[in-house]
Amino acid sequence: MATSLTSRERVIRTLNHREPDRVPIDFGGSSNTLIHRQAHELLAAHLKLRDHPVRLQSMMTQQVVPSQSIQDLFGADVALVDPGKPDAWNLQLDPQKNSYVDEWSIRYHQPEGCSYYEYLDHPLKEPTLEVLEHYPWPNPYDPGRYRGKEESVRQLHEGTDKAILVNNPFGIWEHIIALRGIENALCDLVENRRFVHALADRLLDWQVTYWTIMLTKISRYVHVVKINDDLGHSEGPLMSPTIYRAIFKPRHKELVNCIRRLTDAKIYLHSDGDIYPFLSDLRDVGIDILNPVEVTARNMDSARLKSEFGDSFSFWGAGCDNLILTQGSPENVEEEVRKRIEDLAPGGGYVFASIHCIQPNMPPQNIAALFRAALKWGTYPV
Repeated sequence: MATSLTSRERVIRTLNHREPDRVPIDFGGSSNTLIHRQAHELLAAHLKLRDHPVRLQSMMTQQVVPSQSIQDLFGADVALVDPGKPDAWNLQLDPQKNSYVDEWSIRYHQPEGCSYYEYLDHPLKEPTLEVLEHYPWPNPYDPGRYRGKEESVRQLHEGTDKAILVNNPFGIWEHIIALRGIENALCDLVENRRFVHALADRLLDWQVTYWTIMLTKISRYVHVVKINDDLGHSEGPLMSPTIYRAIFKPRHKELVNCIRRLTDAKIYLHSDGDIYPFLSDLRDVGIDILNPVEVTARNMDSARLKSEFGDSFSFWGAGCDNLILTQGSPENVEEEVRKRIEDLAPGGGYVFASIHCIQPNMPPQNIAALFRAALKWGTYPV
């Protein structure tokens, strides 16, 4: 085994279930491993960094890609590639209502005292096929999404040693939630299955078009392709495995097959909460990587996951119980990090990251302790 690897070599090796020199670290290399802009300011001040430019990645969640100086300090091994802004849509913030509408006609607002924008209005009011026909679907071919991507990703590949992860615009099930609202979306799964199938097909077709265009341009530079679909919450799944298999599994399989035809990159699924009931299905679908590995959720014990599914998946996340990260001491954080590395790192197949993006209420000394502990305890024996 090499004793010193580049970031790219380190990530590729672990995703092939081989032990690298140390556990790879992701801080800002995925849309689910970012940091809230307020937390970033506090972290930069704690680290006594003056020049710390950031890029806002999500208007809704106010998450930013951490500055390069912070990424370098904490050994970040992954670089994030997002689609561009479509030409047909511009962000227009209403300062009176502190709200905006995205290209899907979903309205968001930021309540007073809140650190995020929340859903305010969902465009698909009625679950009918007629509504789907008249809905103003955004154009997946919009050139703004892809303009300059081939050149910028090539430069990233040639100018850095980072593993490159390309992001998706949305998930199928989670975008149904965004278009209908969570209560309506859950009721539709039972009461209006025909509508759900039709909507899921439209969203799948949109994603297939997006990935075909994007990966045709950049596939030779990409190491990880990220897709989303939150299937769980802390106490269990959001739907039964039977419903998942009837509606979403075949569409996930079609999406994965599309991506596989375009690239050799590993396929990363972000899915929150307790997704244990779906793991055999996700293995069937062809998912390579699971994120965020929410170890505090029911049935998501890190040692159990590694024992039962370590040969099938790589795990990306799991870094620290968010309650400990928020309320514990730096020593508590280090202890938690050490446990997750001991559970998940043997044999490779583990990329260290926070569980979800880092929130504004997390003390900067604990954030620093999180990544310093990963560097300290993540070294493999020579």
